[in-house]
Order: sequence, then C-alpha cells, then structure tokens
Amino acid sequence: MTYKDLYLQKNRGYFVGNARYEIIKQIPNNKHNKVLELGCGDGATLLELKKINKASFVAGIDIMDFQQDNYLDKFTLVRY
Repeated sequence: MTYKDLYLQKNRGYFVGNARYEIIKQIPNNKHNKVLELGCGDGATLLELKKINKASFVAGIDIMDFQQDNYLDKFTLVRY
C-alpha cells in the first residue's frame, strides 16, 4: 500500500480535528484577506476560509500532488 492510499483512507477527522478551527479563529475577520497555506493537503482549510468570508483569495501548496486531482472540484469558489 502506498502513502497515497494510506492518506486517502484516513478518517478526515484525523487531519481536520480542532486544530483547523483554532487556526481559522486566529485569522482576522476581513473578507479582503489573501491567504497562502503551505502543506494545504486537500485544501479544506482554504475552502472553509472562503465559505465563511474570511478571505477573498486563497492559494495552497502541498508536496502531495495527487491532492489536486482529488479535490480540485471543491474550489469553484476560489479565484486564482
């Protein structure tokens, strides 16, 4: 089994947890924020920032290139 397989099989809660929401709380409420996330994984934190209007522009970088194939469709809200 590859690392990719293990990553995709993990419970999303394992990667999400409360840490994501603690990070989001630290970002000022300003819909004009621009956010770059290093190690964004599937981009769920960035997507949440867009949903709650805490950022006008988000971008993410992750070493695991397969993430873009699995989750790119989530980012219809994102302006690149």
